[in-house]
Amino acid sequence: MQDTIYCVGPNKSRADGVLSTLRQKGYACKFVSFDQLERTRKPRTPRLWIVDAVQSPEEGVRWVRRLKKSTPSIPVLTLVPVTPYRLRYRVVDNGSDDVLTVPFLDIDLELRVRNLLRQQPVPAEESGEATSGVEPAVEALNPLMELLFDDPINFNEKTAFPFVLRLFRRLMNGQHIFYFRYSDGTLKLSHSIPDNKAQQQFEIDVEKIPGFLKAVRFKQAEALNRISPDNPISVYFRSTLNLNIRSFMLFPVVFEGEVHGVVQIIRYTDAPFTREDYAIGQLLTRILVGVLRIGKVRENLQENLDNRVWKFYYQFLDRIINQLSFGILVISEELRILYLNRVALELLNLPDAEDITYKRLTDILDRKNVETILKSRNLTRETYERPELVLTGQNGEKVLVGFTVQEYRDENQDTAGYIISLKDITYSKEVQEEMRRMERLASLGVMASGIAHEIRNPLAGIKAIAQTFEEELPEGDTKQEYVRRIIRQVNRLDEMLKALFSYAKPQKPNRTFCSVEEILREVTQLLRQKFKEHNVQLTESIHPDLPRIFVDSSQIQQVLMNLILNSLEAIEDNGEIKINIQPVHKEKSRFSRKPFFERITQNPYVQIHIQDNGCGIPPEHLKQIFNPFFTTKNFGTGLGLSIVYQIVKENDGVIYFESETGKGTDCYLFLPAYSPDDQEYERSVMYNDQVRSYE
Repeated sequence: MQDTIYCVGPNKSRADGVLSTLRQKGYACKFVSFDQLERTRKPRTPRLWIVDAVQSPEEGVRWVRRLKKSTPSIPVLTLVPVTPYRLRYRVVDNGSDDVLTVPFLDIDLELRVRNLLRQQPVPAEESGEATSGVEPAVEALNPLMELLFDDPINFNEKTAFPFVLRLFRRLMNGQHIFYFRYSDGTLKLSHSIPDNKAQQQFEIDVEKIPGFLKAVRFKQAEALNRISPDNPISVYFRSTLNLNIRSFMLFPVVFEGEVHGVVQIIRYTDAPFTREDYAIGQLLTRILVGVLRIGKVRENLQENLDNRVWKFYYQFLDRIINQLSFGILVISEELRILYLNRVALELLNLPDAEDITYKRLTDILDRKNVETILKSRNLTRETYERPELVLTGQNGEKVLVGFTVQEYRDENQDTAGYIISLKDITYSKEVQEEMRRMERLASLGVMASGIAHEIRNPLAGIKAIAQTFEEELPEGDTKQEYVRRIIRQVNRLDEMLKALFSYAKPQKPNRTFCSVEEILREVTQLLRQKFKEHNVQLTESIHPDLPRIFVDSSQIQQVLMNLILNSLEAIEDNGEIKINIQPVHKEKSRFSRKPFFERITQNPYVQIHIQDNGCGIPPEHLKQIFNPFFTTKNFGTGLGLSIVYQIVKENDGVIYFESETGKGTDCYLFLPAYSPDDQEYERSVMYNDQVRSYE
């Protein structure tokens, strides 16, 4: 015979209480550990799964998801701790049909199991409830039915019991009706008809009164007529409530297999209770049980409704948060991850939120970034500069992320953790840097042009005078050497002025369609001897179907010459320079966060990647390499890369550097493969044996 219920969990310690309660209620049940489920080959098919997610929440959530996937028709009840509250929403979101918080009452467990199994209520004979079929007058039930149908929300024990007790008195001619609520061996007076003696806080110790002990312990009704004054019940009520009892009946109210209370009907006259009175008492006791059952069902429905509402709001808010343009990361005071949205996953380059939740922050970020976040907890809202993290993207690129840290408080307004908002600022930082660079270079260009003009005229005069001295001095005069030195220094200054003019007012390029392979071949031929002198190996990787680039070939040759020479000078000995040339693929580009990304992908471009394993460029120097006169060499003017930048810009290209000290430098040069002026020009490029036409 298959087991009705399987209770699954990491170990049996917590399951013993669940199994014991269910077996007492007549259910067949069995414990199966997570390890046993993992090893089993034959799928198990119980009528209900009960999953323990208290001891190991993450493992519990995972098994709820697996069980619902493998046995979708079998309901799942999950045991969860009181906190964290989000855990119950997570298990429901992963397929759990109901949730029960630990610790729980046995009645809560049985009610949820019964609802999930869709069983009929336990028969009255099994539960100890009365079974008499005597029907009271319909009109006597009207007040109770009106309450049920007109105000179902407020239909509960507190509101319905007075109607039922009045019905008792009306149908039975009982002089007094008491209802005692039972709890922990004590009966406490809850309702009294006709007068409310319940206000006296009257209590009965069932162990001291045999009749009440029988009703509570054995769940049996009892009726005694014309009792003697020495009867324990008569003595007890006379001494406590000053009531002289002649006859009484006791009916236990048994609900869900447990005694919920006791109804006592008292007569002060010698008229005995009849069989009809006893049957009516049994029937009305069943009505009281029905009231309790309806109230419990209403509470259960309300709880299910609340769960559905909370689940809706959770999913609704989760959907909104996942559509925000910035990342949300919530951590506890112990730096454990409580929640993170889709953008946070992407920025942190993480696979799945389910696998990350409850891990420590140090498991996903390096120590330096964690320290930066912790230091930012003390920043005030008036701080204008947002702190930043440097992360690694999916393609290995560096991602600059701005963030803020806000305290997260629980319902008691105590600090429970921190909310960290993350924003990718790589693009905006690059745009700001590019704008500053362009403004700086433009200003320096104007200044250089003005200085060159002012210097060139007196310099020409100095050279003319020196040449005149050279002609007038007699042959063999020692002063001629001084004059020649003056002329050489003037010529050197003149060359520098020409470079300044080239930077300040670059020559307009004569752009035509040309082969980038031919340009590279001419440069490498000229530098062949340099490669031998420095013992540097050159490796070329060129795409077989490159489009022709629309540039000034002589200017681009000058650019490549300058860039390769810089790489040679950065390598001491036995180094390597790699040159890779290929069309730009938008879907494969690692520059999606760069300001120039849209520019090089809207139209066809060719990428030239020059990589060396030289000394690299320090981060503080990398931002200044295009500035005029900036150089770390002991020779040169520092105008080489400045002129390269201007030439590439004039040819509608893009140049970008990445470098790491001690490891080398990567230079990316993007050159256009289309003519902006020729709208009818057909540009066809072969990518992976497929022709893509650019209009």
